[in-house]
Amino acid sequence: MKSYFLPLVIILLNMSVSYSQTNTNSDTTAERNICFDLTKEDFQKSISYFEKMIEKGSLNLETRYNLAMSYYKLVNETDYKKSILHWDFIIGKDSCYNYALINRALCKYFTKDLAGACFDIKKAKNCNYPDKSDIEGYTNLFCKEKTE
Repeated sequence: MKSYFLPLVIILLNMSVSYSQTNTNSDTTAERNICFDLTKEDFQKSISYFEKMIEKGSLNLETRYNLAMSYYKLVNETDYKKSILHWDFIIGKDSCYNYALINRALCKYFTKDLAGACFDIKKAKNCNYPDKSDIEGYTNLFCKEKTE
């Protein structure tokens, strides 16, 4: 993976709360994000951090990427739409930013914009990206067609 994941991982890991895998408290586990074992509150803190960086004038695509991923990790339609806005910004600066295209496609899929998801994943497929295995699977899912 590219180096732009490192800032998000460092911030999110610093915010993580110790949590036992054997914890069976449903209120606690319901609020956890499976990917990083963090709470929604942790992602909201990272959102606040990255939004402040943008307010201060950061045009860094990594900042936008981390903000978009934080919204994405909250897993609800409103936050998927917020995530899409930041993917739009990134793709506006780099039209073949594959991770942004794939993640925007996922957000569109989760908000039931299948045409938009299909468009983004086909665009990602046409960019020079070495590992197209995810793209092939998503093309089948989003576009309801077989790939070669």
